[in-house]
Amino acid sequence: MRSRVESSPQSPARTEGLKQLSSDESLPPYCKLLADVLIDTKKELADLARQCRDILAENRSLIKENLLLRKQISSLMSCNTLSESQGHVEVASSNLISSDTASAVDADLQRSIVIAGVPEYRSLNSVERANHDYQCICSILSFLDIECIPSVVYRMGVRNSNRPRLIKVVMPSSKFQRQAVQRAPRLRFFSHKGVYLRPSLTKEERERRRKERLGSLSSPQDVNVGSAPVSLSSSSHRDQSTDVNNVSTNVVRAGNLS
Repeated sequence: MRSRVESSPQSPARTEGLKQLSSDESLPPYCKLLADVLIDTKKELADLARQCRDILAENRSLIKENLLLRKQISSLMSCNTLSESQGHVEVASSNLISSDTASAVDADLQRSIVIAGVPEYRSLNSVERANHDYQCICSILSFLDIECIPSVVYRMGVRNSNRPRLIKVVMPSSKFQRQAVQRAPRLRFFSHKGVYLRPSLTKEERERRRKERLGSLSSPQDVNVGSAPVSLSSSSHRDQSTDVNNVSTNVVRAGNLS
């Protein structure tokens, strides 16, 4: 019985048999040529098989690397989503805080008034000076029949020996602030001259009113040529100077605390 030869193209036995046929001098030339062709074909097939194995191994390695990268990307995306959500929360919180702060500032502004013309106490003790200002403000509110105790009373700006600083007064509610502003014209009958009261204004409002005041001062006044000139007393000159330099146009003229 004939023995079976390994059928695989890469079988060493098959390759050895082909080599023996190629070297057999008794075979016709075409048989030797066929044997040589088969030997070359087997070598090429062996090279292709080796390349396929390398490609398969590289493919498996790339698959593993791809899976690892997908896991890393998924982890990074989840972290990024979390950080974005935290960022949105922080932005929302910041906006909420800013809104609350702005609301608080607006609420304080609606409760505040500014009083000018109250002389500063000469004491070196800061508490005594603050207490003097508080008593003066209480006297003014009492004259205006404002039935409340001011929440905050303090001087604004740096001390100036030439003129008293403005006093900021925060009322318990906006109702008392409106009452004080509405009743400010009564201060013209106050026992002390030179006191002015106006609502507290924002920086933009103060700047706008300052420009309006400067514009009204710089605009030419209509002069009636046929009328006689109006004589002003020295006290009137002083009042107008104080009105222009120290007080806004909406400030109501009152009296001056000694």
